[in-house]
Amino acid sequence: MITRPPKPGPPTTTRTQVADAGHTRDDRKDAFNRVLGDLKNNIGGLRSSEPFTFDSGSGIGGNYLQVVLGIYDEAWNPPSEIDDDNLIATVRVKVARSGRVISASITKRSGNTLMDRSVQQAIEAVQEIKPFPSNSKDIEKNFKIDFNLKAKRASA
Repeated sequence: MITRPPKPGPPTTTRTQVADAGHTRDDRKDAFNRVLGDLKNNIGGLRSSEPFTFDSGSGIGGNYLQVVLGIYDEAWNPPSEIDDDNLIATVRVKVARSGRVISASITKRSGNTLMDRSVQQAIEAVQEIKPFPSNSKDIEKNFKIDFNLKAKRASA
């Protein structure tokens, strides 16, 4: 009788060995999803500081949030004479289904007059955003946006 050695294959690693290394598959997946979520909700110096959802089945998803963030980021021109990069101002924006901006206001000021004035100018400049997709069931949607000076300067 001929006995053959087992076929060489990839080394087997148990879940315990991987966990001992500090990184389970679930850990890597969770980390990837966190980074992906941050990328979807962060454009230039703007970031949505709350989860983004539209009615189920609307198909609008994170892409519309990216449009909103992109328009406000483009409108925002922070003054270069501000020395403190750690300034953040939070804004609440309400958008109608048609894309018309119903309201926009600063809900949390940065504490720097120049910074807050630049954010106010940006939100006043944006009157219209593209309409929601036709399959969206929402009549209007609120967005909470952080204007982050450090992130804006890093993206420039």
